[in-house]
Amino acid sequence: MRLSEAILLGSSIIKAKGGAIFYPDGSGCALGMGLAANGYTCNPFAGDGDALHLWPWLKQATVLPCCPTLLSEDGTTDVMSAIVHLFDFHVSEERDWTIEELCQWLASIEPPEPELQRSQPSPAQMPDRSVLHELKVT
Repeated sequence: MRLSEAILLGSSIIKAKGGAIFYPDGSGCALGMGLAANGYTCNPFAGDGDALHLWPWLKQATVLPCCPTLLSEDGTTDVMSAIVHLFDFHVSEERDWTIEELCQWLASIEPPEPELQRSQPSPAQMPDRSVLHELKVT
């Protein structure tokens, strides 16, 4: 599941609260919402590694859409830090962004979900159908 979709789904599962992935009261941040939508329980010991396991691209560089030079002089930061900033500061504290706007921004930069690969046998692995007509049932 794409992270943008998981956060939206998870926002209906856990209460929004910035600052930590999960809190003992069952609330959590945007990454916690994404994890909850993927079956993770509200464990206060959950960490960045859980999110990186599902979405390794979170360490890729991006530019903050709100204030590009806030976290670095060249305007770049990793996607995970951008999500944390947007959620903790803009969604939870300032309330000048909504969770839906955060997810729209995220959907615009996240990679497409990998297509499920169905394994199909190669021609060499296919049974020789020419012998099937020769089989006789006795």
